[in-house]
Amino acid sequence: MLRSKLILESIKGAYLPVYDSSNAESVMKKSTRHRQTPKGPPRQKPAPENPIVLTGEQEVQKWHHEKLMEMVTERTNELRLLNEEFRTIFQGLPLGIVYLDREFNIIRANRFFCDLISVSEEEILGKPCYDTVGEHAADTTKKDLEKICTFCKKSICFTDKKPAIIERPLGVRFIRVTTIPELNESGDIVRFLEIVEDITNRKQAEAEVIRMGHLAAIGELAAGVAHEINNPVNGIINYAQILANKSTAGSKEHEISGRIIKESDRIVHIVDNLLSFAKGSSEERRMVCIDDILHESLSLTGAMMRKDGIKLTVNIPPGLPRVIAHPQQIEQVFLNVLSNARYALSQRYPAAHNDKVIEITAGEIKADNASFVQIIFHDRGTGIPPKVLDRIMNPFFSTKPPSAGTGLGLSISHGIISSHHGRIKIESSEGAFTNVVVELPSADGANSEVCGFDNEEMQNGKT
Repeated sequence: MLRSKLILESIKGAYLPVYDSSNAESVMKKSTRHRQTPKGPPRQKPAPENPIVLTGEQEVQKWHHEKLMEMVTERTNELRLLNEEFRTIFQGLPLGIVYLDREFNIIRANRFFCDLISVSEEEILGKPCYDTVGEHAADTTKKDLEKICTFCKKSICFTDKKPAIIERPLGVRFIRVTTIPELNESGDIVRFLEIVEDITNRKQAEAEVIRMGHLAAIGELAAGVAHEINNPVNGIINYAQILANKSTAGSKEHEISGRIIKESDRIVHIVDNLLSFAKGSSEERRMVCIDDILHESLSLTGAMMRKDGIKLTVNIPPGLPRVIAHPQQIEQVFLNVLSNARYALSQRYPAAHNDKVIEITAGEIKADNASFVQIIFHDRGTGIPPKVLDRIMNPFFSTKPPSAGTGLGLSISHGIISSHHGRIKIESSEGAFTNVVVELPSADGANSEVCGFDNEEMQNGKT
């Protein structure tokens, strides 16, 4: 009866007991208790051989098969869901994820990493990482293992079998690479997982913090220098004023005294401007004239321009609309552009030359149904190669040697102008010229007549 009981409990709808020869009599009694046997001779029917036993086994097998298929379907759906979740995470993370085998061949790479190095996954699959994104990848003189990066941390992973981290440049960007070895049950490395983070913005912010620290130090120095310079200059102004008061108007003495006072005032103004720029300012944006900001910028760079034999040609029409801006930030942009132009001219013309000129023009333009004040800085220096022109404003990218530039000037300038809802564009022809075009939206309702500029005063670097 144990077997019939098991089948009854396992199969719904199986109500007949399985024939058990050891207890046949009791089974027959229980079976006939619930139905009346008709009168007359019993009908003879051939009994099939163990029909109930076979039917029960088939039902058990069917039940087990159905349950097994349910489990397989459930597990398959779970695996499909997990695979979709993994694919979404793998492709959607704002991090580069790369799998490599023991020989550093790329097994798999996600979309972020491929976009970072500007290739498709198909182009790099199966290739060594040092032959695709390594520091010697483009060096045709090196072969195979000679191209392994000097800063590679995978060799360290082979030794201590722990994750290793490195920060390094990748083209014009900075990346942070975390290399994680994957071990088998024996503790041997079977492959590597590399997580690549784009830290360009962080590096740029760190560089800006360092720069601000330098400016703070310069500000303290400038404050002391300004005090030491302004005291004697004020004395010169006072003595010149005494001479002017004692001289006859129109006389040579009166004219010279006036020139002394004017030039001394320029010294005071330059020192104050340097002090203001170095210290920084917390002032809010306000309505200003672009020509005033340009005047301040040229007063700081005029001496260097004259020293290098660079001529300045300034053509700013009167009556330009004013703009709403942070004057010191716009001045920082102008100083950077002038510094780049000065470097390019000095590289092309180490000595005096007729084309060693920076031309500055300004005007009002209409674009996108709005009014802009446009300032153009034109130099005839070395120009910019076409292949790098589209990257010239990327952080840490520079055509100068490391000792001459950080590659942050134009990037910061672009950020400043963009924050003012303006535009900065660069046009260049290698070996011929460079135009830096700065456009700032004019202030609505501004009284343009208050803006005026003495072009003659700025000619040839005079400040």
